[in-house]
Amino acid sequence: MIAFRQATPDDIGPLADIWNSGWHEAHAAIVPDALTALRTVHSFRDRLRDDLDKCHVGMRDDEIAGFHISRGGEVYQFYVHPIGRGTGFAGAMLDHAERILAAQNCVTAWLACSVGNARASAFYTRTGWVNTGVQTVDLDTSSGPFPLDVWRFEKRL
Repeated sequence: MIAFRQATPDDIGPLADIWNSGWHEAHAAIVPDALTALRTVHSFRDRLRDDLDKCHVGMRDDEIAGFHISRGGEVYQFYVHPIGRGTGFAGAMLDHAERILAAQNCVTAWLACSVGNARASAFYTRTGWVNTGVQTVDLDTSSGPFPLDVWRFEKRL
């Protein structure tokens, strides 16, 4: 069974662990070393605290299987724990994020995908998102904005 709920302060530790391991698995080999050095479990905890009101936890069989954070019209963060991979969970969670954005009157949602993250890019394409090209975004870090070229994906809701 898959269910979603608003994140709580008690979720910060487990979600930071998912984010930390997922981020390093997907990004460490394809982004600058300077960015990787800033991506620590502590930085993810701080960012979760800052966006807790925008964070939703995905549960699969009563276990945390992932989370997403939506800001404005953006699916700002989207991470799936290995227990949710290959089960349909990621698609259900992205659909949940899209419904939240649509309820906020977002017409066209967007998300950033690191250039070279082929697995994520293929997933977003399969779920109806369109890669509109490369865009430079300022990523949030503990040292301030970090500019990075990303693939911008969009989807009309």
